[in-house]
Amino acid sequence: MLALPEVEVERLDAVRGIPVTAVQLCAMRDCGEEFDQPPRSGLFCVTWGAVLHLRSQLLAISWSEDSIGDPCRIGLVDPIEFLAIESLVAQDVSALPPWSRYIGCDLDSYEVLTYQSNYAREPSSTKWHAVPWGLLLHLGPHSLLAAAVDHENPLGGSPCADELVLAFSDFAIHRLSDVYEGERGEWSAG
Repeated sequence: MLALPEVEVERLDAVRGIPVTAVQLCAMRDCGEEFDQPPRSGLFCVTWGAVLHLRSQLLAISWSEDSIGDPCRIGLVDPIEFLAIESLVAQDVSALPPWSRYIGCDLDSYEVLTYQSNYAREPSSTKWHAVPWGLLLHLGPHSLLAAAVDHENPLGGSPCADELVLAFSDFAIHRLSDVYEGERGEWSAG
């Protein structure tokens, strides 16, 4: 089962084969997030998410709540509503490395990365479902992993978080993917 809702799959499929024309990173107002220097780790944390401009279309990647209330997962949200969030500040990073390497690259394909969770209004140890924690975008010769993981400890925290971590180096993408492969998020009633 693909863990993304149909409307989000449709948003992705609508921009496949279209080149990226701009990249915006979206911070929380008054938090002091600046995107001018890429970290050596290949991992970049951002409060709200990212918006890829693919010609005239926008793909907004953030965290979201799923239909059964699992509080935080990767989500492809409505870009107009997303950019209208009062506390959101979008910064165009299209000319800055490493984001500039995605400009002109087509979105060739994508992979949805999931973990198993038993979250529900009434948690059960027998009912498990896939929760999308990451979205791996293949953009020409490059890849970009957007992940809803613990921003303070992305390589050892929880795969369920309300901030976004972007992995832009091959090493960071593989390392982050390896950490959460086969992960299970177990919730208990009480």
